[in-house]
Amino acid sequence: MLAIQVFYSLISLLFLSSGILATPLPSSKVYLNELVVRAPPIPSLAEVKAQMNVLPNTSLFYSCNDLGEGSCRQARDWARKNHPEYKVLAQLWKNPSYPNPWQVDPDTSKAFFDVASQAMAELSAGKVYVILGPWTQPDGKDWYAGSYWAREEWPALLANSRANPVVRVNAATGATIKIKG
Repeated sequence: MLAIQVFYSLISLLFLSSGILATPLPSSKVYLNELVVRAPPIPSLAEVKAQMNVLPNTSLFYSCNDLGEGSCRQARDWARKNHPEYKVLAQLWKNPSYPNPWQVDPDTSKAFFDVASQAMAELSAGKVYVILGPWTQPDGKDWYAGSYWAREEWPALLANSRANPVVRVNAATGATIKIKG
């Protein structure tokens, strides 16, 4: 009788142990994927400025609320034709891959480029161009309020006494208007 009880106890122990051992453990792979996708903290304005090479009379901003007028391609094409020394933000990084870690999702990218746009505007000096769509106001100061230009770049250029003049270029026609200086 004792032998049967010991036998059932061992069977029960083995059965329960195998259930415990067979229980899947949390996979570190899930956490690893989250870590790989997560961007590093957004760098400070000073950190971003240290990664840029912005020379006087080379800053070219652009902004659009549609893919057409005021696009990066239009800005680069305009610069190639009219002022090849002028560069957009993507061309001003000391290391072109510097912004890559912050391109993981739209919110992170927006937060990074808010800082980067402000940094470029604060580092700009001399004549600055901005490629935008057509203007309707006589002073040329009407643009899409939600853009990097409206939120970060223009306010920083207004406060930057070294950035003078600032000239707006109509992306469609090439017409220009001085909006600062």
